[in-house]
Amino acid sequence: MNQKYLLSALLLLPAATVLAGTCEDSFQKKGNPLTGTAYTVSVDVPGLSVDSAMGQLRAVAANNKLDILAEDAGGTMLAEEPETMAHKPVPITFTASAGQVDMTVKLGRVAFAGADAMKKYMCDMLGEIKPGKEGAAIAASARKAGSGGGSEIQMDASRLSLQIKHQAADNQAAIGARYKGKTFRITGRLNSAGVMEFDGEYRAGFQLLDDSLSRVAITCRMASDQTAYALSLRGSEKVTLVGTFDKFDQIADIFWVKDCRKAT
Repeated sequence: MNQKYLLSALLLLPAATVLAGTCEDSFQKKGNPLTGTAYTVSVDVPGLSVDSAMGQLRAVAANNKLDILAEDAGGTMLAEEPETMAHKPVPITFTASAGQVDMTVKLGRVAFAGADAMKKYMCDMLGEIKPGKEGAAIAASARKAGSGGGSEIQMDASRLSLQIKHQAADNQAAIGARYKGKTFRITGRLNSAGVMEFDGEYRAGFQLLDDSLSRVAITCRMASDQTAYALSLRGSEKVTLVGTFDKFDQIADIFWVKDCRKAT
């Protein structure tokens, strides 16, 4: 899976107000598709505090359907455009200082995006940052709303396994931050063992099309009120389970989902 279709996706994004043209003037591109490309922009917002900027960036992320992976007290936020069938996750770094916000988008190797389309995409986002009382109100509202878990992710177990396998090859440490709080609706057949019990907890593992040793197992910890349902399941039975991301075991290559229950 690669990012070669990112340009078409960028062209479909809605427009926003750009700040006085200063963003376009600051646009820079470094690297190339063979080694990876980084795009940077910067805007000056008179009177903007770091606290207001960081709060408003939460609103920017929500408005543009970005996931927030990390936020540092010093004024740096790592967000991400989620992976789709057209491209891998796209990391976006925002850095805020008094009166200024910088933005960097990194594309991996063999990823293509036109400079004009990328410039518009980035400057439209930073155009949402407002000074003064208007900006402070946006920041306060965004903080009150919180990060949230986003919409439910519906995926076949084998596809999810392959996606996590590829993402782990890029950066294992990012997986926990990427899926924290995410709800999954996973469809597939249980493995031959069906549901197994460990210390009073019932665990359901899925069959995967990729039987290689490097595959990532998908395993659900059943919710405590799902005991009767869990005990009724049999090996190779097709199920759809809904649960919340728990953790990614980097050593055993297991993607754990907790509080799983029968989909309704």
